[in-house]
Amino acid sequence: SVSDIYMFARAYGMESVQIDGNDVEVVYDTVSKAAARARAGDGPTFIEGITYRLSGHMAGDLETYRSAEEIEMQRA
Repeated sequence: SVSDIYMFARAYGMESVQIDGNDVEVVYDTVSKAAARARAGDGPTFIEGITYRLSGHMAGDLETYRSAEEIEMQRA
């Protein structure tokens, strides 16, 4: 069983990476390298960005499933 989605792409021989999707510099660098790789004819890159949702699923979501401390820690 594979818990990291990017490993599925790797199993098919595709370049794949897992990154911190909340870090804008990491996202930019990774996408830039993937685009350059594709433009050079070296194939696609699968990027799995691990992120944290800072707000509820909808406007009426009271978010009782997580603490204020958890949310604040992720915002930092």
